[in-house]
Amino acid sequence: MIVILYVIDSLRPDFLGCYGYARNISPNIDALARDGILYHNAYSTAVWTKPSAASIITSQYPRSLGVMHEMSIMPDYEHMLPKTLKEHGYNTYAISANTFFSPFFGFSGFDEFFVLSMDKELLRKREKVKDPDQANPKIFQIWKKYGIDKFIKPLSEDINEKLLPIIINKGGNKLIIAWSNDTHTPYYAFDNKSFFGDSPQYHIALRNTRNIEKMQSLYCDMIRYNDSHIGELILRLKEEGMYENSLIVVTGDHGESFGEHSIVGRPITQHGGIPYEEVIKIPLLIKYPQNKHSGMRCEAPVQLIDIYPTILKVCGIQDNIEMEGISLYPEHDNLKEDRTIFVESQKSPHHIYSAAIIKGDYKLIKIDRKLQVSLNWRTLARSILFKFMPEFQLFNLRFDPKERQNLSKKQKSCVEMLTREHRKLHSELERKERTLRIRQETKRIKTSVKQLKVKNRL
Repeated sequence: MIVILYVIDSLRPDFLGCYGYARNISPNIDALARDGILYHNAYSTAVWTKPSAASIITSQYPRSLGVMHEMSIMPDYEHMLPKTLKEHGYNTYAISANTFFSPFFGFSGFDEFFVLSMDKELLRKREKVKDPDQANPKIFQIWKKYGIDKFIKPLSEDINEKLLPIIINKGGNKLIIAWSNDTHTPYYAFDNKSFFGDSPQYHIALRNTRNIEKMQSLYCDMIRYNDSHIGELILRLKEEGMYENSLIVVTGDHGESFGEHSIVGRPITQHGGIPYEEVIKIPLLIKYPQNKHSGMRCEAPVQLIDIYPTILKVCGIQDNIEMEGISLYPEHDNLKEDRTIFVESQKSPHHIYSAAIIKGDYKLIKIDRKLQVSLNWRTLARSILFKFMPEFQLFNLRFDPKERQNLSKKQKSCVEMLTREHRKLHSELERKERTLRIRQETKRIKTSVKQLKVKNRL
């Protein structure tokens, strides 16, 4: 069997036709959704890539793994998805256009891992993007050390160049994780053509917030471009007679803001900040083998941590692994409408911490407004701006899905209940992270002692 987990970075569900978007922007993803189950209330576990990736391949919340910040490294977690499937006879591959999901940050266990921003042939043929994202200088040092070119933007067509030969030429059961970066900033029309009338010369950089409408139009172009290459993938699977028996999961790692909310009148764009719905709600569709349960729609809340146990269930693998997610396989009644959804946000120790707790109709956003003293003027300015945000924001998502009316002062008992839930979860995940850290350190010491004994014998 082939398992394909296709992650589209920064993809919002409400921009896809299968979720009700009016434009013909995602015909191939929509067709795939008709052959599978569409999850209408799927959530990330974080507001940016690395912690979300950690949750996908471990079924653990980022805090349990200690993967919360830009410089965090995935621990040598023995139950990563590729390791588990390899133990059960699967060949495992990863193709990533986003460097945060790569072996350099601890994502290991694959037979082959293609980091596209290090591909020499790709570096020669791809134009350097204008106005690349400006991240932590320490991360740029890591990229430079490993020869990673942040200034090119690998595309979904580059993913297909690696992915299609694996499907055709590699035998046996396979797990393939493809991580596309098409829908991530900077925004521009790929391949010098636009489906929606945008100029091929028009670029919007990471911090450009002046033209929300243009940003959204280019974002649609990016989705359509990515969708066309997913269409090529599906067509090839059908031509090779592999589609029916494949398990295909398409999802996003987080969403994207287009000014739906603001801080002191300044529109919030991109991602990485406060966990509003537009940033943490993600698409999730699963096409099961033989297209079982095709056309079903699920309204129950689910999260990225549920993908791993679902894959194991479909593959018939019973492993005694402690997971924080649950299997979504529809023949098992695991899903509950009042399930707690938990999301955290803090890209570095100097960033403002915020979290979201969703239970039933209610969602609480908690913001730590503590002033961050820093020599970096951006960090300091951001910290000052957040002082003007309320510490608690409570929304009834059933009647207020766009989070316009803060009910925290009117429904204090609900705020207290969800705050207790946050405190309990936060504490439990920190305990698990400490246990994992002790286990990893014990393993490291035992390995060092063993190596020392061997060296002394020699």
